[in-house]
Amino acid sequence: MPYKPLEIESMLKTKLKMTPSNADHKWYVLQIDDIPPIRTKISHTKKKDIGPELENRIQKQLRVRKKFFRELMDCTKSFSDYEAQVRADPYPPFNHLFV
Repeated sequence: MPYKPLEIESMLKTKLKMTPSNADHKWYVLQIDDIPPIRTKISHTKKKDIGPELENRIQKQLRVRKKFFRELMDCTKSFSDYEAQVRADPYPPFNHLFV
């Protein structure tokens, strides 16, 4: 089931405690000790569902696989689960420059 931008934005702010880095473009940043900053961008559209291509891009920017992203969205994974995941097995790895 597709998610709406506000649902993803809510998860980023509440669960992952990401902070907006630029109000104009809805970029969110998360800094976890000893790993590079994690950044993602959310669409300005409020009512349309996020399509599969954009959802895939957000997942990669968050450095998690689709299943884990869906578990974050569906509240079966917590921030500590997320932090452990990106420390142990970021996908794609941090040495990949573009996601």
